[in-house]
Amino acid sequence: MTVVSPDELLNVSDLTVEFKTYRGLVTAVDGVDFDIRRREIVGLIGETGCGKTVTGYSLLRLIRPPGRITRGQIVFEGRDLLAMKEREVRAIRGREIAMIFQRPMSSLNPVFAVGTQLVDVIRLHKTPDKRRAHEIAVRSLEEVALPEPRSIMLKRPFALSGGMQQRVMIAMALACEASLLVADEPTTALDVSIQLQILKLIRRFVENGRMAVLLISHDMSVIGSMCDRMNVMYAGSIVESGPKEAIIDHPAHPYTKALLQAVPEMSQDRAQRLRAIEGTVPSLIHLPEGCRFAPRCSWASEKCTRTFPSRVLLEQDHYVNCHLHSKEAIAQAIGQSRESLGAGHPPA
Repeated sequence: MTVVSPDELLNVSDLTVEFKTYRGLVTAVDGVDFDIRRREIVGLIGETGCGKTVTGYSLLRLIRPPGRITRGQIVFEGRDLLAMKEREVRAIRGREIAMIFQRPMSSLNPVFAVGTQLVDVIRLHKTPDKRRAHEIAVRSLEEVALPEPRSIMLKRPFALSGGMQQRVMIAMALACEASLLVADEPTTALDVSIQLQILKLIRRFVENGRMAVLLISHDMSVIGSMCDRMNVMYAGSIVESGPKEAIIDHPAHPYTKALLQAVPEMSQDRAQRLRAIEGTVPSLIHLPEGCRFAPRCSWASEKCTRTFPSRVLLEQDHYVNCHLHSKEAIAQAIGQSRESLGAGHPPA
């Protein structure tokens, strides 16, 4: 059993999720490790198809056939969710762990009014009293700054804008006082002003001590502005993790560096082309034998194509899976530096 410190709300270790398909076995998540502490925002970033959403679904045990969680532990407040029965996990969903899905319109039932859906969730997880559940629902909509909440309670989801639907989803999490919010691309397809409002809303509730958040995104600017710590995911594995400042100021993995270089800067010359990462994410059915980023990495060596890199601690809480930072690579660099000094030349 994984030992969890008092500050940790969630600890995920060796999480592996596979999907059996006609083309072969898809390893969507492969040996993922990360943790979330109380009252913090942890980011999970990577390109589309890297396994971020599947990781988020796994936390709530929402993986359905042909997918299945084949290995690992998900310890939430001292309880291993993977060892629990389905009815026990069902009691945790919504009440203790809530999720904002990528497309709230597909998560909200278009047939029923927003208020009906909110009240049903509150009665299921918080109080059976219908009148009190209705009051909690209205108050939750007020907390997410929706105008005329009593009027919105009567509307169906399709009558609301994308930003308002996202706020309804957040209101559901707040109404049940969830300890952990899994926000999967919560600002996708929203205009910039609404994006900022949603992110500020999430940050406010974390700062008030209401919840912790796993923020899933492919947008480095969102992760950089919101998160306390971040995990960089590529082809089903986390390749770098640590405090936000350490990773942004001193990125260690070539993939992390490439993601940061792809972020446009306000001071950048408009005539200058944006830097893109060459190539595509490899097929999760036929993964490279060594480092999964090696086919796209300009620093890749023969070792990178043959051996999967182990996890290396660079500094406090800053980890990377890269051969460039292995003990052998560091020793070789030191040796070359000493040879250059001995020959009277400055180190490269």
